[in-house]
Amino acid sequence: MLVCAVLGTALTAWSSGGVGRLHPADRRELQRQQHFEHVLSLHVDAVHTPREGAEGTAVGAPRVPACAVCGSVLNAS
Repeated sequence: MLVCAVLGTALTAWSSGGVGRLHPADRRELQRQQHFEHVLSLHVDAVHTPREGAEGTAVGAPRVPACAVCGSVLNAS
């Protein structure tokens, strides 16, 4: 009985479906969500107007940052 229990435990551990790993569909969804958050944060930065009196910025002028990942500049309009 002990041998069967040990073999059953070993077989279950060896054949388990990747404990601690993401399913491929979950991995794609996580990447999609992270990309969405990245694009959204760039958009928020692009339309955010700096506070009045901030050094080196004109009052009411929007900031237009470049994407750190792809290097493109967002369109502020």
